[in-house]
Amino acid sequence: MDPQQPSGPHEAYGQSGYPAPAYPRYPEPRYPRYPAPGHPQQSVRHGKPGTLVAVRVLMFLAGALGLLIPVLVALLAMDPDVAAGMRESMDDKGQDGVSIQSFVMATAIITGIYGVLSVALASVLGIRSRVVHALLVAFQAFIVVMTAAGMLTETGVGVGNVTVVLFAALLLGLLLHGRSRAYYWGE
Repeated sequence: MDPQQPSGPHEAYGQSGYPAPAYPRYPEPRYPRYPAPGHPQQSVRHGKPGTLVAVRVLMFLAGALGLLIPVLVALLAMDPDVAAGMRESMDDKGQDGVSIQSFVMATAIITGIYGVLSVALASVLGIRSRVVHALLVAFQAFIVVMTAAGMLTETGVGVGNVTVVLFAALLLGLLLHGRSRAYYWGE
């Protein structure tokens, strides 16, 4: 047995010449957990407000749908029964000269552009810039106006268009909310 080590349970470290083990010392916290007496704790909010988090999530979801819808419409148009139903529906609406291919292409272009722009704008939504806020508001306002105009001219009256108008109006309202404006404009 080494004479430097403790010989039994009654002999403590350091008494027999064996050095006490060095335990790591953790640094004191940089900021106290509780405010100093007489100083109320200040609530400091960092990051995006909840309205913008909601807008970002909804825009990513809408963009993903905007990119998936053309693929789904093209796949459905390949089925002869569905293509016959599309032809019948287009004839009922007075669109006799429109081919199914042109309908699928128009759907792919319009919803594809919406999907790409929605995902692109949602990805830059976190940048605190007045230009970004103006682009987001202009994009949603454009969607509301164009979809409502399509409904008023009866080229696109339907549940889908009403949903698009309400969805874009919701996003527009969230973007124009006071906390969202304050985030971008520093108010």
